[in-house]
Amino acid sequence: MGLDAVVYTHRNHLKIDIDSDSLQVDEETGEAFIADYNLASNYPSANFIAAQCRLGNSSDIGYFSKAISNLFPDGTSLLLEKVLYSGSHCGDTLDLGELDQLEAEINLLKRQLDENRTVLLEQFIQSMTELIQAARREGNPIVFV
Repeated sequence: MGLDAVVYTHRNHLKIDIDSDSLQVDEETGEAFIADYNLASNYPSANFIAAQCRLGNSSDIGYFSKAISNLFPDGTSLLLEKVLYSGSHCGDTLDLGELDQLEAEINLLKRQLDENRTVLLEQFIQSMTELIQAARREGNPIVFV
């Protein structure tokens, strides 16, 4: 068990040759998909994903949460409330309107944990940065899967 996140490629950025009537989009996640299985089998799922990151296993997520909680003594943090609250949540999203706060928290994490940074924490920071950049580029939320 662990925590994974994706940003789906915006339907207008897909590099597939298919008529728009065959393509459907989940309004909450931005995931574009082809409902017709026979047609969909011609397009690997990687074509529809702009970024995909393994944030860590359940133990890693607990470690990140503990390490980061000291940076937010008032308990108000998107990282703590919407990312690190569970090592295996899925189906929820970080919307585009939350990206600025999330990026500010990641930048704070980079600055404050310089002396105590581990390889695992560095990978987490890099993954979150990649997801934020992809979400902005695609205009789609970060989705936990």
